[in-house]
Amino acid sequence: MKKKFSKLLALSLSSLLLFSASGVVSASDIDASVNDGNSVLLQSGWTQNEIDDLLTPEEVAKYANGTLVDTTTHYVKQIASTNTENNYSTSITDSTTLPTPIAETEELVSMSKEDFYREIAELNEAEENSAGLVTPQATSKNQSYTTDDGYMKYTLETYKVGTNKYQLNLRFEWVKNPSQSGIDIMALAHGTQLVQSGTQNDVTFTAKHDAIINGKSYPEFPIASDSIVVNAGGTAATFKLPTQSLNYLVNNIRGYLSYGAEKGNATDSAVGIYGYYKHKVRSLNVAPTVSIPGGPSLLISSESTYETEKPTPYFSFNL
Repeated sequence: MKKKFSKLLALSLSSLLLFSASGVVSASDIDASVNDGNSVLLQSGWTQNEIDDLLTPEEVAKYANGTLVDTTTHYVKQIASTNTENNYSTSITDSTTLPTPIAETEELVSMSKEDFYREIAELNEAEENSAGLVTPQATSKNQSYTTDDGYMKYTLETYKVGTNKYQLNLRFEWVKNPSQSGIDIMALAHGTQLVQSGTQNDVTFTAKHDAIINGKSYPEFPIASDSIVVNAGGTAATFKLPTQSLNYLVNNIRGYLSYGAEKGNATDSAVGIYGYYKHKVRSLNVAPTVSIPGGPSLLISSESTYETEKPTPYFSFNL
């Protein structure tokens, strides 16, 4: 993740000159756009590591001369009721006796930033203190209790990047992984006062994770999208969360989705922007059908197999 920004710039200069409809764009102009876009993002709350990790030089340049219009960051954890009824054992050495999530009790709960990081620190400390110990067993059958399962933060942003032109983005990070590794969905949606620019090819989606394989760290494994859906109301990406095993530990699952948009009509005065993240908790390998009709709203098949934070992250602004 920790790349030098100079390397990021160098990668953008694969040729000395680029030709566009308006004429010749020099390498120095490209440098200036990337530098300016990088500054805009830093001033808007991004870290340099986040920029280098998630964005290509071409993506950074989209924010050149931009101004942050609005942003909101949500901190959520997934909770679920669990029991040990189906795998109860009286043997304290039976490592198969683990809590079993109760179907349809999962819920994504909004948290304050302070509580989010405090709970993660407490969990990390507890995990370190219990390293190498046997997982505690239930003392009786049918024991039921609530457990925390996954901590995620995600940020919704809009930038004004020209006259009546905007760049929308949503990024997420599972700071502590959920136990389920299914086909998740992230989506950006906008009101009818904006029109998405370009086509599906102009949408940017990137996701990745770090891994520890047989005790050795490997950063930045890419996660490919299963589908990119562009409709009148916005864009959605579906992707499979990586599955971990005893010798393949997954860390820091994160991603980014972005597209450009323009004001639709001269008389339009305000617009709402929505950011969606839906986490698959059942039927993990069943791919959803996704659409974002005008409205905006996100419609998916098998809605009952997903959890979504409510209310949906949202803000509005004057055009």
